[in-house]
Amino acid sequence: MPALTKVFAVLTGMFLAVVVTWVVLHPDRKQGASANAGTVSTGLRVDLNRDDVATLTLLPGVGPGIAQHIVDAREDGMVFERAEDLEPVKFIGPSVISRVRPWVLGGNVSAQ
Repeated sequence: MPALTKVFAVLTGMFLAVVVTWVVLHPDRKQGASANAGTVSTGLRVDLNRDDVATLTLLPGVGPGIAQHIVDAREDGMVFERAEDLEPVKFIGPSVISRVRPWVLGGNVSAQ
């Protein structure tokens, strides 16, 4: 094998090793990371039982309509202890629940 081919093979292997290491060590950079991921880096936690529509829209996957449904559910007596308690709220399913879970506070839940 010519020397130039060996050098190319070694450099290619090193490049792939760096890329794989980057992906493994930085999972938040993977495709599908939320556009609202800034809530995690700032430490913001949204209180499902107290915050207004504008604050609830900071949650990934929650727009003004869903935020209003959360407020309406609260006014109807619903208390949120954890993200999964959002399931009965109109237009909220497992996908939204999994996206908001890291950023929400409920009844007896405290920020960590």
